[in-house]
Amino acid sequence: MDSNLKDQSKVLPPLVTVLMSVYNGEDFLAEAIESILGQTFKEFEFLIVNDGSKDKSSEIVGKYAQTDRRIRLIEQENKGLVASLNRGLEEARGTLIARIDADDIAYPERLEKQVAHMSKNPELIASGSAITLIDAQGQIIRQIEYPVTTDEVRKQMIEGSKLAHPAVIMRRAVVLEVGAYREVCRPADDYDLWLRLLEVGEIDNLGEPLLYYRQHDDKMSNTESFSMRLVTECAKFAFQMRKNGKADPLDNIEFPLSIDKLKEFDITDDQLRELYVATFIKLVKQKRVFTITEMNSVKYLAKWMLRQPSLFFRFKILKALFRYTRKRLAFTQVS
Repeated sequence: MDSNLKDQSKVLPPLVTVLMSVYNGEDFLAEAIESILGQTFKEFEFLIVNDGSKDKSSEIVGKYAQTDRRIRLIEQENKGLVASLNRGLEEARGTLIARIDADDIAYPERLEKQVAHMSKNPELIASGSAITLIDAQGQIIRQIEYPVTTDEVRKQMIEGSKLAHPAVIMRRAVVLEVGAYREVCRPADDYDLWLRLLEVGEIDNLGEPLLYYRQHDDKMSNTESFSMRLVTECAKFAFQMRKNGKADPLDNIEFPLSIDKLKEFDITDDQLRELYVATFIKLVKQKRVFTITEMNSVKYLAKWMLRQPSLFFRFKILKALFRYTRKRLAFTQVS
């Protein structure tokens, strides 16, 4: 091969950027990195954003980067997951972005199969897969499947996220075009992104598991479920507003989202009522006992609904109020 062509091939951007953000992830980080370096698909860059870790995360990534040029480490002060992923999206060189978290493990054929799938289906802007849940020790818990076809994903997405975020591959240009991740939607920022992507293209899932998804005490989905439910309902509401040609009520709201801030949405009283109702019903399904702040938020919504007699004709609301009464009793007993 001509030497000029050799030099040129070295600077050509990769098709895929694997994007990871890590914050104090030393316990599982090496295993996650090795699962990417061991992929059957080899032509990628591995962009890792160290979000101000105070443990040995940076040192761990640095050692791997010394032996594998595909790894690119970005160091920054702690700014949170959304800011880290958005920085990664801006600096990525690949046209496809494959996400992975610092505590998960990719199947060896993950990238190969997802890249082939995206290449065969140019209408897709994002694609996930089934996942295998594992515990902190790496023991298999069970497998989780998601709707496979684009029609199924579109139909079911309004119920909640139908993609496992760290198992997703997506087209970078389209993600940036719709505004990438939104801070106000944390910790359901991925779900909000999927809804916005569905407005411009198609999303599906591969039916086979391509990621070991680790469950442990520090996992965000375990520790922020109240916030997750609140933001999820607001993301759904914003999606419906955009679908009806209205302005996105989240555009001018700052993080963190709270019950009090729902009154700041630029919407009608009737729309606010429906948002209150949907949010209350979702929040009282919370299985664990509320914190004081959470109980105060739900109590505010309950008092508001009790002043709306017309709502008592809805069975779901009466059922939710009954659940609220039981949770309030449980909260009092714990307190």
